[in-house]
Amino acid sequence: MYIQMLLFKCRILFARSYAILGILKVIFDAAFSTNSMLSCTGIVIRDSLGRVLGSHLVLTAHVPMAFATEALACSHVVRLAVDLGLHKVTFEGDSLSVIRKACSPLHNVSAIEAYIWDVKAMVSSFHHCLFAHIPREGNTIAHLLATTRLRSGGSSFLSGVVPSFASLAVEWDRRDIDLNKNDD
Repeated sequence: MYIQMLLFKCRILFARSYAILGILKVIFDAAFSTNSMLSCTGIVIRDSLGRVLGSHLVLTAHVPMAFATEALACSHVVRLAVDLGLHKVTFEGDSLSVIRKACSPLHNVSAIEAYIWDVKAMVSSFHHCLFAHIPREGNTIAHLLATTRLRSGGSSFLSGVVPSFASLAVEWDRRDIDLNKNDD
């Protein structure tokens, strides 16, 4: 029963699509430093018009391997959405293997099992939840946030904005969204 409910609520999307009115997009990416065993998760929350509602950066110590960073990022992003009380969410990330594992009804036996289990346990708290794989090009802001913060350190949550170093990337991404909407 639980697995069937997960399958109903959790669908994989393979192309970047715009959020349906009322559904928020939560875009995430991770960066990893082998030397320090640190990872940083960059998260951007957008509304259906592409406006940035907030951003969040999470620095995590003692991450065992690079592969775990994307699964950890997925867990962080779902936890943030639950903590913020979001009900209709599309999560977008560039790790296809993590997206597939998060949506699979099969028991995951891998190095990232604990993170995937955490994600699956939290999915039931949403009214509408989709996981979408997007290419790295569609994930530039979250990637920029994660890589830049990994170098400088620290976690932060910004409501309605992104850090100043990412402002130009947000504007370029916003223009790209507007151009794509006009093509439809």
